[in-house]
Amino acid sequence: MQLELDEARQMIDLQIRQNRYKYNEAIKKAELTKLSKVQAEENMKTANENLLEGRTRLTELLEAQVQWENASSEHIDALIEIKTTKSELEKSTGEIYKYIEK
Repeated sequence: MQLELDEARQMIDLQIRQNRYKYNEAIKKAELTKLSKVQAEENMKTANENLLEGRTRLTELLEAQVQWENASSEHIDALIEIKTTKSELEKSTGEIYKYIEK
């Protein structure tokens, strides 16, 4: 009986460590995608200014807009991943029960 209990504790500990790792990775991913989004915004602004000054074509502005949309979408996905992995971490640690009204 004690052996089964020890094995169960080890499995729970492993799950908590894995979920903590996934959560930390999701945070890092969100930070990187935020930087990509900021860079894409700058590229779009520059492309727009260049178009208005006649130094570039409309296709370059459209490409910059597509890059911005992709970067924004990836950032949103990363933010969702943070929420999801945080929920999994709270579930594995029992913290999720703090949201239940008593």
